[in-house]
Amino acid sequence: MQNPIESIGIDFRHSPEFTINRPEGLESYLFLHFISPVEIQTMDGKMVAPACSNILYSPAFPQWYRGHNSGLHNDWIHIHPDFLTPVIREYRFPVNRIVPFHHPQKLRMALREIWAEFIHGLPYSAQRLSLLLRLLFLDFCREWAATPQPRFSPHKRELLHRFRELRSQVHVRLDQSWSVARMARLVNLSPSRFTSLYSEFFGISPLNDLIEARLQRAHWLLSSTDMSVTEVAEASGFNNVFYFSRTFRRRFGFPPSAVREASR
Repeated sequence: MQNPIESIGIDFRHSPEFTINRPEGLESYLFLHFISPVEIQTMDGKMVAPACSNILYSPAFPQWYRGHNSGLHNDWIHIHPDFLTPVIREYRFPVNRIVPFHHPQKLRMALREIWAEFIHGLPYSAQRLSLLLRLLFLDFCREWAATPQPRFSPHKRELLHRFRELRSQVHVRLDQSWSVARMARLVNLSPSRFTSLYSEFFGISPLNDLIEARLQRAHWLLSSTDMSVTEVAEASGFNNVFYFSRTFRRRFGFPPSAVREASR
């Protein structure tokens, strides 16, 4: 059986000047998981996508992406089209569009398991990699299936577009002082109506989404920079370092200092 993976990279970090520009794309599929915010070309045009975004580039689709206001930090897999084309058809996986996954730690663990299997090359590795890749894309589809996908009216579709733009703006400016009232004003809605629609569109309240994005930013800064815990808290939008530490521990199960020590 042919190995379904051409190459794979985990935890790659690049300078702010680093840019991928492939006008004619590749012959293979390229799955990307961005650990930091990214400027990227998609089927919907160029956009800024927040940390923890994902995309599956199809063969021959133009590829362009770079880090947003900082270096690029990502995981990637080049996958043979003979294997993946029937898989994404079966699961109806979208290509060339930003795809969310609301459990980034689970996703990164899955990617590391795929990387380890690819690197070690044990007997039946190709078969196991095929299963792991299927499971990866199946987990995406399972998450979507668990979230109701109502058929929106034209007015709600317009609102969804505005909400997505707002969400991207918030996620790339996490150090700013955000409140429900401020976000609601930017889409010309009352705070209560805004909160209701946000939860309907994204399956999470605006404040919980903001906290999760800030924690993911903090985790990345702790693992990839020399900033102090206090500096990381401020850069991620937490004004109180003690509240930040408690929230971080509650979310990840360990204190911020543990990430810094593990990255040394």
